[in-house]
Amino acid sequence: MKLIRFGEQGYEHPGVIIDDRYFDVSHIIDDYNASFFSNGGREYLSTEIKKGWFKRIDQDVRLLPPIAHPSKIVCVGPDSNGDSLKKNEKIVNSPSIFLKSIAALSGPNDNVILPRNSLKTDCEVELAIVIAKEARYVPQAEAENYIGGYIMHNNYNDRDFQMEGKDQWAQDCSFDTFAPMGPFLATADEMKKPDNMRMWLKVNGDAVLDRTPVELAFEIPYLIHYVSQQMTLLPGDVVSTGFGLRKRSVTGYLKDGDLVEAGIEGLGECRQRIKSSMKQGI
Repeated sequence: MKLIRFGEQGYEHPGVIIDDRYFDVSHIIDDYNASFFSNGGREYLSTEIKKGWFKRIDQDVRLLPPIAHPSKIVCVGPDSNGDSLKKNEKIVNSPSIFLKSIAALSGPNDNVILPRNSLKTDCEVELAIVIAKEARYVPQAEAENYIGGYIMHNNYNDRDFQMEGKDQWAQDCSFDTFAPMGPFLATADEMKKPDNMRMWLKVNGDAVLDRTPVELAFEIPYLIHYVSQQMTLLPGDVVSTGFGLRKRSVTGYLKDGDLVEAGIEGLGECRQRIKSSMKQGI
């Protein structure tokens, strides 16, 4: 299934994509939240789709992040970036992980607001995993059973905090609007080979990343296993794999008015317009 959420703040609704058309399922599903994943919501919705009637909705509707109220967004640092493999850097057995603020969540096509006085805002398109059930000390061999689905995460960050001696990965990624996700969540059965997909990123029409396959230093089951040793992952939590560092030399850092477009094979496309916080009165 391909799950979407749509509407404006305070009026969020769950929906599905069937044959490239959008449908409202709010009459049978409250939302795509922890309860949905932990209480058999996916199985119930799949059964209802096969037998039910749903109201079709306009595909120009505003899309929201396809997951509602995750308890945390866990990001994997550059140790898992495919570029590290190409540079023959030493890959350690323990990925770098950090948390990203839930307040950064935004829709896949919403504007991204630059932090005040930002000079080095950047982004990395990433494959993200949605956790299906409570995960604590998960054996690697069983990790795939904990995957509820996959989403695209265009992970924005401010390199000034990350690379200029401040070493604040959580801080540089947690500004408001810095975690656009979607357009949809693809349940695990939709993604046969999530590590063998094309991933691309453009800034103002210029290609800054285009790669197949996704070359993760750590396989997805290992990441789930590893993170679950450090913290309990709850249903609906997001684990972002950390892959997708773009060629910044092509366009430089992001500025007011830039258009960022991204896509992952099987997970759709998204686009964000970059806006100055000062011009937005923020």
